[in-house]
Amino acid sequence: MAGCLALSITATNPSFLAAQISCTPDNICFKAGEKIEYEILYNWGFIWVSAGGSKFNTYQVDSQFHFIAKGYTYKKYDWMYKVRDTYQSKADTSNLRPHVFNRDASEGNSKYTNNYIFDADQELIYSKSTKGDEPEKLDTLAYTECIFDAVTLIYYTRTLDFSNAKINDEIPLKIILDEEIFDSYIKYMGKEEIELKNGKVFNAIKFTTFLIEGSIFAEGEEMTVWVSDDKNHLPVKIEAEILIGSINAELLNYSGLSYPLSSEIFE
Repeated sequence: MAGCLALSITATNPSFLAAQISCTPDNICFKAGEKIEYEILYNWGFIWVSAGGSKFNTYQVDSQFHFIAKGYTYKKYDWMYKVRDTYQSKADTSNLRPHVFNRDASEGNSKYTNNYIFDADQELIYSKSTKGDEPEKLDTLAYTECIFDAVTLIYYTRTLDFSNAKINDEIPLKIILDEEIFDSYIKYMGKEEIELKNGKVFNAIKFTTFLIEGSIFAEGEEMTVWVSDDKNHLPVKIEAEILIGSINAELLNYSGLSYPLSSEIFE
């Protein structure tokens, strides 16, 4: 389990930071029925291997989004590092404040579960977790504004408005992982044209985020994300260093978007 990270967040553009600091999205750019699928590419030496996939589905029940994310290795690569992960999160449709989070993960020879209930009124987070054969662990943590679970954070980043951002502008965030609350950030890196390994090309917004040490990622590395430069802000590529090698997640299929994917470039 990682120790707490104390990050010094500095904004080169205070007006941009002030516009984002409330953590209340001005525009929810996704809707119930959205489905996204990614190919997971693993860099093994000098070779990129299509080793697995991930899927993100968005549903809505009353006034809450229900996000379900799954990650997995293909069976032929299970011998290397088998992954079967399911993450679920329920969040308010108006402000993406998380209500419930569940993680059921099998990674390598380890199994994990994490369950969080967010009680904003009582300013508490109720945590229940297991790891392998260890006894179930119960805990209570302090709830603060701008705190997200791993899934809701992904969707929240899609709502960010970078139109007035300058290179290296940072947005501070808090994330709950493995029964701990960490400070993190999103750093704007500009716009660029990004080509995927399947040949598709997109106009994209690029940003990085600080990774928290865990079962796959090394502490202190940055994850780089490219989202479509259109109204969807759909993640089209994610790149990260892991404990052994590096991985890319690249957009494979999608349906149910709120807007046309106008950022794709056709030659």
